[in-house]
Amino acid sequence: SCASHYNGCSFCISCASHYNGCSFCLSCASHYNGCSFCISCASHYNGCSFCISCASHYNGCSFCISCASHYNGCSFCISCASHYNGCSFCISCASQYNGCSFCISCASHYNG
Repeated sequence: SCASHYNGCSFCISCASHYNGCSFCLSCASHYNGCSFCISCASHYNGCSFCISCASHYNGCSFCISCASHYNGCSFCISCASHYNGCSFCISCASQYNGCSFCISCASHYNG
C-alpha cells in the first residue's frame, strides 16, 4: 500500500500477495496524474491470468483497458477505444516483453 505521489498526484497501490511470480492485485480509488484512476484486478500477474478493468478517467481523458487473456507467457490483449493523454492511444502485441510477446503501437503522442 502506497500513499505517496506518482507523477505529481496521489497514487495508491494495494497488493495482497507478491509481484513477479505470485498473484498481483492493484486497487486504487484515489487520483492518478490529476484524474480519477481505478484499477481492479482479481486474478494473477506474471505467468497467470491478468485482468485490468477501468471505467473512470486517466490523465484528463477517458481511458479503458479490457483484458481477458494472459500476460507473461500467454496471450495479452489491451483494447482501448478512447483517449490517452489527450491523443488517441492504441497498444497491440507483436514483439517481446519479459519473456512473452508484447508490442506497443501508438499513432499519436504519449505523455505530451
